[in-house]
Amino acid sequence: MSSLVTRSMALLAIVAGMALAGCGSDEPAVPDASELVGTIVDVDDPGGEITAFTLQSEGESYEISIADDVDYGFDLRHLKEHQATRDPVRCALETRGDRAYALSIEDA
Repeated sequence: MSSLVTRSMALLAIVAGMALAGCGSDEPAVPDASELVGTIVDVDDPGGEITAFTLQSEGESYEISIADDVDYGFDLRHLKEHQATRDPVRCALETRGDRAYALSIEDA
């Protein structure tokens, strides 16, 4: 094989590997669904205020933001209990820009 073909094949292998590595990202996705049921695996609470949580549903992880304009009807620190017990929740969702916001969070 010529060195040009060998270099081209090596470059193609590197590009393909980089593309596949991007597909396996651990970053939570933005859901396409308007409702998800799953378990809470992380709760973001900078300064003690719950701002978001990560919901695992059907093998995928989703970052769900807390909406300032929604009254969830309970103390959001309860989400940490769900994280600890792995009791599932049902979330109605709305996409705002590039983020998913919880419109409601209920025991599932």
